[in-house]
Amino acid sequence: MWKGSLTISSTLFLFIQLTVGGCSSKENKVESTKVISTQKKVTKGTAISIYRWHRNLSKEFDIELNFQWSGQQQYDDTSQVRLHLWDKSGSRILDSILLTTGYYFNSVFTDSNKVSSYSTKVHFEEEGWDNHFGDIVIADINFDGKDDIAIMKDGASNGGATYIFYTQEEKCSFSLNSYLTDTMRSFPSKIDKANRQLTTLVRASAVSVGEHVYQLKGSKWFEKSHRFIRY
Repeated sequence: MWKGSLTISSTLFLFIQLTVGGCSSKENKVESTKVISTQKKVTKGTAISIYRWHRNLSKEFDIELNFQWSGQQQYDDTSQVRLHLWDKSGSRILDSILLTTGYYFNSVFTDSNKVSSYSTKVHFEEEGWDNHFGDIVIADINFDGKDDIAIMKDGASNGGATYIFYTQEEKCSFSLNSYLTDTMRSFPSKIDKANRQLTTLVRASAVSVGEHVYQLKGSKWFEKSHRFIRY
C-alpha cells in the first residue's frame, strides 16, 4: 500500500551513463558461496565506497554492486553506481550498467536490506514509504516474463524517490527505458500484468494526489488516465 508522496516534478538535473556489455565472453570465475548478500564498506573522510553482492533478488542473475559516493550532499555528479550482472553459476558477466548522478545522500546503498524483488519476494520493512521501494528493485516491469531492474536515481527530492528503469531485451542484455525513466519516474505502487498497466501516485497538492495509469500497447507506453484523489 502506498504510504508516501511525491512532488509533480523535480528540477534536479541528472547525468546518466549506460554501459551495455551484452553477452560478455569474460570468464572471471566468482568463488562459490551460499552467502546471499555480502558487503564491504570503506569510508574516507565523508566519501563512501561500497562493494556488495546480491544473490537473492533474481532467479536469472546475481548482482555485483560497486558504489562510490563523493561525500557531497547534492549538486555533485561524481557519485557512481556500477552493476555487473552475473549468470547464476558465477562464470561470466551477462551485462553491466554504469549510472552517474549527483543526487544521492549518504544513506543510499549503505543498507543491504533496502532492496526489493517482485521476482523472489524479497521486500524490506519500509517498502513504499515516501515512494521508496528499494535502492534496487527487481520486477517484470514490461510484462514479458523477464526480470527488469529499477535503480533509485534521486534521493534529494522532497517528493520521495524516483527511479531509472532498465528492461531486459534479451536474456543477457538490458537497455534504458526512457519513457518510464523520464515520464513515469516513480516506481509503480501497482503492477497489473493482466491489463499491462502500471499505476503511480504523485502528490498534486497539500490535500490530494494524482493517480497516473500507464499502459503498454505492443512495445509502446502511453499514459492512459490521470485523476486526482483527495486524502
